[in-house]
Amino acid sequence: MSRTMGLAASHVIVRSENGAVTLQGAVPKQADGEKAAEIARGVPGVVSVTNALSIHPEGT
Repeated sequence: MSRTMGLAASHVIVRSENGAVTLQGAVPKQADGEKAAEIARGVPGVVSVTNALSIHPEGT
């Protein structure tokens, strides 16, 4: 994810089981979380994505 459109993924944990992906951790902007989920949905074999990312703006 970190190579896609500048998305900082250093605080994102990706878990996968039987095609079900869960995103956990923190991102600085809502748009970053949405982009991470979009990227995950585009991976072959992924059947569902749960976006459990929290928003923590940079500097806070």
